[in-house]
Amino acid sequence: MTTKFSENAIKSASLSLIAEIWTLEPKLISDNPKSYRDGSSILDTCLKVFKNTCKFSSRSMKLSTLGLMFKLLDQFARSRDNQAPVIYKLLAFSLIENIHDDDIREFMLRSFTNVFEQHKTIPVSILVEPILRIM
Repeated sequence: MTTKFSENAIKSASLSLIAEIWTLEPKLISDNPKSYRDGSSILDTCLKVFKNTCKFSSRSMKLSTLGLMFKLLDQFARSRDNQAPVIYKLLAFSLIENIHDDDIREFMLRSFTNVFEQHKTIPVSILVEPILRIM
């Protein structure tokens, strides 16, 4: 019998492995021609899993997954991978969805600041415009 803790540990380890593979060999995820029964690609499925984990999981799972996504964004921005804007938009939407959670908001704002300092070409407006709309 698995506990919620062990389920989260397995999910966290699985997401970490996916992020590591995606970082080291991006084409294995983004250019993989295989699809699932529902017709979605491996890339779409990975993005969906990251998005849903940031949306519907516990705070610790959200923070862990957001950390992985910021790592992916940094790597993809550095290598000019075409998935960088997709990850960036997912993170921007996640910030809006979690804007009232102080811990998650602070973590994300610090992480975005670090990314913007490292990658001056990332457009800040994609993040700022939705935030201004909710104020």
